[in-house]
Amino acid sequence: KKETKNYHNMFNYQFFKAWFVDLIDDLQHELPGERFVFVMDNAGYHLNKRASAPVVYHQRKPELIEMAKMHKVPGFESMTVLRLKDALKEVRHRIPPEVCDIARELGHDVVFTPPHQSDLQPIEMVWANVKASIARAYHSETSMDDVRAMLLHSLHSV
Repeated sequence: KKETKNYHNMFNYQFFKAWFVDLIDDLQHELPGERFVFVMDNAGYHLNKRASAPVVYHQRKPELIEMAKMHKVPGFESMTVLRLKDALKEVRHRIPPEVCDIARELGHDVVFTPPHQSDLQPIEMVWANVKASIARAYHSETSMDDVRAMLLHSLHSV
């Protein structure tokens, strides 16, 4: 018997980023000169920041001070550890997700739907059915090629 496996574990940011870059490349090839606006929900793999964005968890004060210097946080010299973390979290919050940078660098935009508003996203019902059909057929020996074939079959039957 084949073991059931959750495909979400395979679909991480690195996979999404490669797919997104390929998607833009394909669209630019098919529709040269067009400007695209990609609408995304708030899935974790859509929201990854560039590596230069500050990460404050498990950091000691010297590391926090270095990050504050690098990101030009005003008054960081006199801040407590908690205040430094709060200031750096605010800096991180203002840095757009990397997919926004990728799209902008190629002349396109990314917009995000409001969090927790799937009722405003009718495509979510379609996507839920597509994902469910793939999940029902998914097992431990399923490859990404198999997932692609299942996805195409499921999308064509919508």
